[in-house]
Amino acid sequence: KVYENLGDVDFDAVRWVKGGYFLYEKALEAWLCENIDRRRGGGFWRALGAGSQNVRWFGNYLPFGVQGSSIDLVVLHNARGAPRQAVCTVVELKRGPLSLKQYLLAAEQVRQYGHFMQHALKAYGKKPEMRLVVLSGLPRGKQGNSPGVLLRGPRGRNPDVQWIGYKVMGGSRVKFHRI
Repeated sequence: KVYENLGDVDFDAVRWVKGGYFLYEKALEAWLCENIDRRRGGGFWRALGAGSQNVRWFGNYLPFGVQGSSIDLVVLHNARGAPRQAVCTVVELKRGPLSLKQYLLAAEQVRQYGHFMQHALKAYGKKPEMRLVVLSGLPRGKQGNSPGVLLRGPRGRNPDVQWIGYKVMGGSRVKFHRI
């Protein structure tokens, strides 16, 4: 069967999900890119505490540096309740659950990406609010009810990094929770 949109695919019938997690980071990336500005992707924004967003632009797999690394996802959108305030959300994707140590490494990585994006946008005269996110598989046993983990950059110079977990719930539904 040929599907018109990734969101139409029943994830239970395709072998790219196992145990509630995407088997490949690229599958998570594809799902998020397709749904970032749709109702189905609203859970991601709610987990960030951002409500629904007016997405202006997004890009995935953006080249970073000379060593061949890339920024998984960048979204330019309006701030909640302040349509004139631009926000740049930089997302580092990890397909499965992370330990705290793995999260801290990913958080440092997304901080570097955010710093790069902030300076790139500044070159065009833009000064958006920066949001940095690590999106990983929801740790086993995590219900999403505990307070979010916020880590500050060195001497408070970097924005907070928010850790969001996901879980594929069946069909093409994906739930998001702040960790």
